[in-house]
Amino acid sequence: MLFGDRVVLVRSVVQSLYAKMYASVEKNGEFFMSPNDFITRYLGIVGAGVPNPNTVQLLGGVVDQTKDGLISFQEFVAFESVLCAPDALFMVAFQLFDKTGEGEVTFAPCGFRKQRYVPPPVPTRRGSQGAVHASPTPSTSSAAPIGQEPRSLGAAGEAPADWRPPSEITLRTPLPTQPSCSLSPDCFDPIHTPRTLTGTYRQRRETEQCGPSRGALLPTSEDVKQVFGQTTIHQHIPFNWNSEFVQLHFGKDGKRRLTYAEFTQFLLEIQLEHAKQAFVQRDNAQAGRVTAIDFRDIMVTIRPHMLTPFVEECLVAAAGGTTSHQVSFSYFNGFNSLLNNMELIRKIYSTLAGNRKDVEVTKEEFVLAAQKFGQVTPMEVDILFQLADLYEPRGRMTLADIERIAPLEEGTLPYNLAEAQRQKAPGDVSRPILIQIAESAYRFALGSIAGAVGATAVYPIDLVKTRMQNQRSTGSFVGELMYKNSFDCFKKVLRYEGFFGLYRGLLPQLLGVAPEKAIKLTVNDFVRDKFMNKDRSVPLAAEILAGGCAGGSQVIFTNPLEIVKIRLQVAGEITTGPRVSALSVLRDLGFFGLYKGAKACFLRDIPFSAIYFPCYAHLKTAFANEDGQVSPGSLLMAGSIAGMPAASLVTPADVIKTRLQVAARAGQTTYSGVIDCFGKILREEGPKALWKGAGARVFRSSPQFGVTLVTYELLQRWLYIDFGGVKPAGSEPVPKSRITLPAPNPDHVGGYKLAVATFAGIENKFGLYLPRFRPSPPTSQAAAAIGP
Repeated sequence: MLFGDRVVLVRSVVQSLYAKMYASVEKNGEFFMSPNDFITRYLGIVGAGVPNPNTVQLLGGVVDQTKDGLISFQEFVAFESVLCAPDALFMVAFQLFDKTGEGEVTFAPCGFRKQRYVPPPVPTRRGSQGAVHASPTPSTSSAAPIGQEPRSLGAAGEAPADWRPPSEITLRTPLPTQPSCSLSPDCFDPIHTPRTLTGTYRQRRETEQCGPSRGALLPTSEDVKQVFGQTTIHQHIPFNWNSEFVQLHFGKDGKRRLTYAEFTQFLLEIQLEHAKQAFVQRDNAQAGRVTAIDFRDIMVTIRPHMLTPFVEECLVAAAGGTTSHQVSFSYFNGFNSLLNNMELIRKIYSTLAGNRKDVEVTKEEFVLAAQKFGQVTPMEVDILFQLADLYEPRGRMTLADIERIAPLEEGTLPYNLAEAQRQKAPGDVSRPILIQIAESAYRFALGSIAGAVGATAVYPIDLVKTRMQNQRSTGSFVGELMYKNSFDCFKKVLRYEGFFGLYRGLLPQLLGVAPEKAIKLTVNDFVRDKFMNKDRSVPLAAEILAGGCAGGSQVIFTNPLEIVKIRLQVAGEITTGPRVSALSVLRDLGFFGLYKGAKACFLRDIPFSAIYFPCYAHLKTAFANEDGQVSPGSLLMAGSIAGMPAASLVTPADVIKTRLQVAARAGQTTYSGVIDCFGKILREEGPKALWKGAGARVFRSSPQFGVTLVTYELLQRWLYIDFGGVKPAGSEPVPKSRITLPAPNPDHVGGYKLAVATFAGIENKFGLYLPRFRPSPPTSQAAAAIGP
């Protein structure tokens, strides 16, 4: 299939999803979304409860570019491209304030908006396949726009072949001094009444609300003031719209319009201006100071996105920098400036500490280094060290203190927030089967490499362990006792067989490690995912079950691998006779002989994995840092510690498996099965014989699994491929955020994967907190209490 055909196919699927599931309004054979369809049903922003209709209309207007109260499929697709833009937060916020769709933001309480021409609806009919086609008969309704001849109809959703966009049309009719509609008279500007205005217009149903004359101009609303006035922040601490700040941006008469670039600067500056106005409002005595409680209320209300949980808890304690708990205006500005300059603070620290994170820096050293950066004042440094000392009073600061104070990563929304949402959500089981197969192959390859690295690293220990377990104190040919202990065994192998004797049998081990580790990791992850809760936690019983299933599944590869490896490892004990190789072992055993001792292998591998994987998961979580990331050293430690109890507790099963799989020489005891072997070992050698090689096994298995898993997880980080699944826990820091989002919706495709995070971002980054729910009506008792 050609690329262009694929794009058309994907678009048709999305359009079908749009029409059948979420678009509830049908008009002239075309489906539209209402604001409630888009905000509540599709995005699910509001959640449970009755949504606030004003908020729904306001947010829905961001997508509704024609401002007709409906969202067409073309507008739906266009907004998806907006969400993919690098400055999506600012663009969506701008569209929230651009209520007329003109590409400009107004403030003035009066004035008129220009109307853009939109062709009248084209009569359509629905085809057999659900597609929309143009009606074969021309429309007889609605005259052509002023200055144009009647036109023929084109395909649905397209301009007619003989139609061209109209140029600016000058309306010479003076506007009436009194409104001829039900709108408030305040929306008409008497200053502009005698003038003639130039503007494009559109012929839409809403124009008729302002009078019978077609093409009338709608009055503009107070875009900025009206939107900000609906936010909970401005309702709690009112903003002075008659301030010099507003006049500088919108002009003394408030008629100036802001372009997109100008609006982005205004949107950031108004937060600081609002904070300064709030300070003035709380300074009742006009002494240039406010109380610590007022300081905290201002910061928590107006600038919550700049506060980490630690800073928010310390606002009252840090207020003013003295025990009087009075905050001066200079301290107030310095505190806010410090939070704005935390990236610069990090840079200053790096000039002193380099790449290290644990270097303790004194205030004097920091002030001296800050002189190279003129934006940081000594007062801001004082506040910085004051906050650091509130956590641990030592007069010094490390990078951990800076991270504790630095604002949460809302500034990089929506990407970080959406990533945190994806990490906290269960795996998407609806992914295509080919994607899941590709992901399994990817993990299989990484698991193979990691297993080979781990096996090679500890193979000499494994060889010593095997020879110690196979050594019999009774029933041997000459009562042989070749090795006194594991260390003696290691020295003798190195002396008589050389360095490469320590790696005898490594090749078949490496050939078998790939499928063994791959299936073990895959089955464990698969079962864990099936029992994973919405918060990504897995019950302990499910973790044990997943580990047991992983251990059982690997026996199909482990047993043939182990029996060949063991026979090669013990072959070096006899210097006479024919040379033993992997091929000779395979010929002697045959296919079914490769599974000799499989029962003992089950007895060893199932308990081992059932103990190991839950221990590793919990240790990895315990070793994670404040960001939820686990360092390579911590991964190695977690894997090694988890291997100690798992390896030691299953040693008896490993001894039995070794005895069953080794070819008994003349005079040695033979065994017919697991129970027979267990009984003979107890009778002839005592219980201690079941724990032979336990030390060597722990020293082999513990570091092997530590090396294997740290290699596997590091490979996943270095060679990362996003298959849309769940990333390994601790593979990267979870973005800091106090925002919680619902689980991802599989219907959110493309840029719409970032839609909910984007709307959350404009709330938290710009302080645009809108009421989400309709206020509850008063109860009968409350109504009676306030009644006449």
